[in-house]
Amino acid sequence: MLRLEYFRIMSAPRPVRPPLRLKSSYASVVVSMALVLFLLGLLGFLWIQSDSISRSVRERFALHLHLSDDATEADRSRIVKALQLNEATRSVSFVSKDSAAAELEAELDEEFVEFLGFNPLQDAFELHLKAEYTEPEKIAALAQELGTISRVDRVSYDKPLLEMLYRNLRRMGLVLGGAGLLMLLISIMLINSSIRLAIYSRRFLIRTMQLVGATKGFIQAPFIRRGLMNGLLGALLALILLSATAWALERSVGNVLANRPWVSLALLALGVISAGLLISGISTYFAVRRYLGLKTDQLYF
Repeated sequence: MLRLEYFRIMSAPRPVRPPLRLKSSYASVVVSMALVLFLLGLLGFLWIQSDSISRSVRERFALHLHLSDDATEADRSRIVKALQLNEATRSVSFVSKDSAAAELEAELDEEFVEFLGFNPLQDAFELHLKAEYTEPEKIAALAQELGTISRVDRVSYDKPLLEMLYRNLRRMGLVLGGAGLLMLLISIMLINSSIRLAIYSRRFLIRTMQLVGATKGFIQAPFIRRGLMNGLLGALLALILLSATAWALERSVGNVLANRPWVSLALLALGVISAGLLISGISTYFAVRRYLGLKTDQLYF
């Protein structure tokens, strides 16, 4: 009786666990994907921050509407209302000629009003525009339009500074865009290589399933599910690393998330997850498909 019970226990089916080498292969794929997606997400985070900084710099650029000497309080109120109703206006403030003279004297360290005997400056409105309306062509057209307002003597702005600003911002955008495309290509190549190595270790299992009559879809399905799971885990790990990096920068540098573009950050997180799923799923599909088409003697090379 004891011998029969022993054989019954020993012959009972046991749960099949993946070998340790296979587990380490999956872990290496997840870690490599997480690191690559982390670098890709970090570049996206820098792009978001650069766009936020670019908007902040452009919105600091100002136009000055110099008023004629005979402008009255009613004229100033009328001009303020007209500027506030303009869709390009972000903020408008009045600068009297006395305060402008005092500020200029402080910068020059010279009392030119006392020397001249009069104040040559004019009352003016300082107009800050929304970032979408700060392109050189739009500002030139807007300045021409505002110059036609009654009691506005002239409209001035620093045109060379504006052109240099946009030239540098355009270059920065091209550099970040090129780096993003290059990083995306590198991400695809590295993740694809990691997945191909993981599938390579199971090529004989794929061949065995073919020999017992399994269809291609039946063979590919578990591999693709595993690939999507690895992609999701890698993306989540990458997001954890990105969050830790942003938190560390906020603690050490400060104001990293001052503008808090939460919509852009949410889209970045969605992009990282989507990239992980798509690259992993497509790479797994083509890697398994490659071994489905090989002959038995080709599996040894």
